Amino acid sequence: MRTKACVVMVSMGLAASGRAVAAEPSVCEPPGVVVVLDRSSSMNGEIADGTTKWVAARTALDHVLAAYDQTIGFGLMTFPYPDACGPGRLDVPPAVGQRGAIGMALTAPPPHSGNWTPLGETLAAVADPAWMAGYVPDAVVVVTDGFQWCSPYDPAQRELPKWAVARLRDRGIRTFVVGFGAAVDEEALAAMAILGETAPAGCDATNTDPARPRCYHQADDAATLTAALMAIAARASAETCDGRDNDCDGVVDDGAPCAVDERCVGGACTPAPALDGGVEGADGGADPGDLPGGCGCRTSAGTDPASGAGGMLAIAIAAAQVRRRRRGATNPAATSTASPTGDVPPPWQPHPEVSSAGPGPASGSPGLPPPSGPDGPASTIGAVAEMTRSTHAK
Repeated sequence: MRTKACVVMVSMGLAASGRAVAAEPSVCEPPGVVVVLDRSSSMNGEIADGTTKWVAARTALDHVLAAYDQTIGFGLMTFPYPDACGPGRLDVPPAVGQRGAIGMALTAPPPHSGNWTPLGETLAAVADPAWMAGYVPDAVVVVTDGFQWCSPYDPAQRELPKWAVARLRDRGIRTFVVGFGAAVDEEALAAMAILGETAPAGCDATNTDPARPRCYHQADDAATLTAALMAIAARASAETCDGRDNDCDGVVDDGAPCAVDERCVGGACTPAPALDGGVEGADGGADPGDLPGGCGCRTSAGTDPASGAGGMLAIAIAAAQVRRRRRGATNPAATSTASPTGDVPPPWQPHPEVSSAGPGPASGSPGLPPPSGPDGPASTIGAVAEMTRSTHAK
C-alpha cells in the first residue's frame, strides 16, 4: 500500500491519508501530513506561562486537528523510540479523522531524562516506506526544541537532518519546520526548511536580518505554536499541482501554484510555451511578429515586402491587378478567386515560432546515509559548547 501524506517538522507529522492511487484524478484526495514531534526529555521544560513544552505542543496540535481533521489526513510520529536515540516510530497512521487517536498517543509525557534528539535518524526513517508501513506522506511537519543530539555527542552527525530532508524532497515530500523554544539550532532549521521547499521567498538563512522573514517557523509559547501549525495546515491543504483535488472543491489543480515560467499541466508543473521568438529591431521597437494597428503587416526591415519602397511598389502593383480583374469579372466566382500573382508573398505570411524552453536541471542532491552508517560531513555550525548549553534539559 502506498499512501501520500505530508510531514510537518515540528517533530510532529501530518499523516498520510491512507490511500493508494486514486481510481480517478477527479476524486477528492485530502493531503497526507505526518507530524514528527520531538519527545526528548527537554520537552518537559517550562515555557513562560508555566506549562511544559510537551503540554503546549499537545494542546496546539489538538487545536489544529479540530479545524483540519476532516480535510487533511493527519498522522503522528514521535521520537526517540523506544528511548535514548532510537529513531521514531509511526504512532498513528495518516488518515482523515485521527484527532482522537493522536490525542491518546500524546497522553504520556516524555521521561525527565534519557531521551535524546535523533532528529536526522527519524527523518531518514520517514523517507523509508518500509519503516512507514507503506505510507508516503505529501508533507512532514517537524516540531523540535533542540539540536541533533545523541549521547555520546558526535558533531559529525549534526548534518544528518539536512541530508534526511533532501532525501524526502527528492521523493516528492515537503518538509515544514517548527522550532519550539530558545534552544533550537536556528541555522540548521533554516537550512532544512530551504531544502524542504517550504521556506518563504527571500528568507534569511542566517537569522541575523530582522527585516527579512525566517526560513522556518519559530514558536516560543502555545499561542505562537498554534499559529505556526495553523499556517502550515492551511498551506498543506491548498491545491497542489499533482493531478488531485487536494482542496476538495470538485476541480483538479485549480489555481495550483507553479514557478513564474511554468504552468500546471496534467498534474505537473511544466515550462510555459514561449510567447514569441522575434528579435527586437535595431531601433528597439516592436517585435517582428507584432501586427501594428490591425493592418496585418509586419514591420521589421528586410522581413516583409511592405517594409521598403520596393515592397510598397510590389504591393501597389498586386492591388492594381486585383482591381482590374474585379472590373472585368463576369460572375461572382471570378472575384472570389482573385489573388496576388507573381513572386510577392502575401503580407500575412506567418513567421516561425521560436521556443527557448528546455529541460530543467537534474537534482544534484546527494542521498542520505543510513542512520547506522558512517558519519556525515563535518558541521560548520556552532560549537559543542553551544550545543551543551542548548540541551541542558536533556
